[in-house]
Amino acid sequence: MEVAINGHTLGGLPIQRSIMMHKLSPIRILFIYRKTNEIYGGVHLKDMDPITWVAVILLIVGALNWGLVGVAGLAGLGNLNIVNMALGSIPMAENVVYVLVGLAGLWKLYKLFM
Repeated sequence: MEVAINGHTLGGLPIQRSIMMHKLSPIRILFIYRKTNEIYGGVHLKDMDPITWVAVILLIVGALNWGLVGVAGLAGLGNLNIVNMALGSIPMAENVVYVLVGLAGLWKLYKLFM
């Protein structure tokens, strides 16, 4: 059985009927996803090779950075680019971080289809 949220299933993952009877909070959805992922052989950070582990960390940094840039832009809060704030005085280092985040995205795409 699958759960539908706004017409979409939870990643097509099967869930038990007893879980469907409760209101699905975001925490419960993450719990269900994690448990289902464990049952079906999901990969966790501790099981990843070092390159993929670094790629995941870089993607998280990049996603949070762009999320803050977007929120700041919509709310009129100015520039909340954390990478720029941390490395703005060293433009080359800032650009290296952006390139590494891009390479991490390409690596994860490669791993996704392999």
